[in-house]
Amino acid sequence: MSIDAGGSREQGSVLSGIRACLLTQDRKLIRAVTRTLVPRRILVDRFDEFPTPADILLKYGFVLVDSDIAEPEELEHKLQTAGISRQRLIFFSHTTEGKHLASLLGKFRLANIIAKNGGIREEELLVTMHKLLTGDFFGVGQYLTHGTIPIVQAVRESTDRSPAVASLVGFLEDCLVSKRFIELARNSADELLMNALHRAPAGLRSRDSLDTNAVDFAYACDGRYVGISVSDSYGSLTEERLYNFLSRCFNMNEYEVPADTSGAGLGLYVVFRSADQLVVNIAKDQRTEVISLMDIRGRMRDFEGRNKSFHLFFGNI
Repeated sequence: MSIDAGGSREQGSVLSGIRACLLTQDRKLIRAVTRTLVPRRILVDRFDEFPTPADILLKYGFVLVDSDIAEPEELEHKLQTAGISRQRLIFFSHTTEGKHLASLLGKFRLANIIAKNGGIREEELLVTMHKLLTGDFFGVGQYLTHGTIPIVQAVRESTDRSPAVASLVGFLEDCLVSKRFIELARNSADELLMNALHRAPAGLRSRDSLDTNAVDFAYACDGRYVGISVSDSYGSLTEERLYNFLSRCFNMNEYEVPADTSGAGLGLYVVFRSADQLVVNIAKDQRTEVISLMDIRGRMRDFEGRNKSFHLFFGNI
């Protein structure tokens, strides 16, 4: 079911208590969102522009906003006026204007930014909606073809890092992934592991303590994506730190290294620039998981020119 901005209603066969509002004029995006949500029994209402009054949007379970629906300044104003909870907002963006995204991140703490690269990956929207609806946040396997089994290793201290990364490289070579993608995956895995080990509270950094508080390193490839996941049992990565870092990332030119960033911040920056999707799952004081997903279909030149997606899921285990 959909509602156009003019108020016309098309009858659909799906009835559900959950309704989503899609703000876009992009026919390709309309088809993709409808194909993804309607089979999940979510009704989709569509508007060509922000409705008046803006608080109409508050009745929807989810609000999906195309960045092309308004100029950046107007878009920010409309979002501010609407007062939409960020947990219910999904933002589609193909803009190359990083400062605009940095501003949105700073003001609204956008939790789900899905990149438009000619279109969206419908599977990305599907997984995002599933996680928001179920609260089942953790695990790289959700992003991969059903039946793909990630390889999981425990990394207990810094000396375990290099052998773990080497095992990832060997696995991807066996999967005939191209060398340039393997290099990106290697760098991402190394940085993620280093960050996770660095976040370990001081009292857990001894070998004996880390035996029961190991960092979980998981990776898989389904022919479409290389997925890398690093999770720990500390839950110490905060939203504030993450958003401060991401705002700097979006303010940078592509592959420009931030001069004032070091340590974990620089590592996450490398991972972000090497991924199609960066996913962060946080259960405060319990668990942190960072997932890097690279779409290995196509050429490296195409990969380097694509916009990036970001997702943050924050809750309890």
